[in-house]
Amino acid sequence: MMGRFSGWTSESAYDATHRAPAKKKKGKAPVRAVNVRAYDAIIGIDPGTKTGIAVKSEGLLKIVSTEKAWRAHQIVREWAEYYNGNILVRVEDARQRQWFGDTGRERMKGAGSVERDCRIWEEMLTDLGIPFEMVHPKNVKATTAEQFKKITGCTVRTSIHAREAAWLII
Repeated sequence: MMGRFSGWTSESAYDATHRAPAKKKKGKAPVRAVNVRAYDAIIGIDPGTKTGIAVKSEGLLKIVSTEKAWRAHQIVREWAEYYNGNILVRVEDARQRQWFGDTGRERMKGAGSVERDCRIWEEMLTDLGIPFEMVHPKNVKATTAEQFKKITGCTVRTSIHAREAAWLII
């Protein structure tokens, strides 16, 4: 028995192996603390040449727009700087997509460039130390502008890219 407890006294080893199990408290089941972090802002990104970006802060959608990739990077950096990095960025990750259907060769090339954009987002966010999640595309809803307006109350004009970015954070 001492082989498992090398360095222990024989009394300590005996106590460890013969200890009575802890008594369970009667009543309600114990509540487990979940490691949930409160972020000052959450940003959704739909990568591509027309990058959808949405920012939610204080419970409101502050930005729902389509930007060039470099401008979307700049917006994320500005929000991270403003909130001292206490933001979460959720990026739609095209690399997790397994289906392409009968879309043809050009569409496949487009998917490759979006995969490259996802990799760039992942590298940038890692290097800047900004918390992020890469989200599977199947978890993103495609909606019309009217549906989006009804559901969110957002009255600004939006593209499909901006709406998909918003769905990542709603």
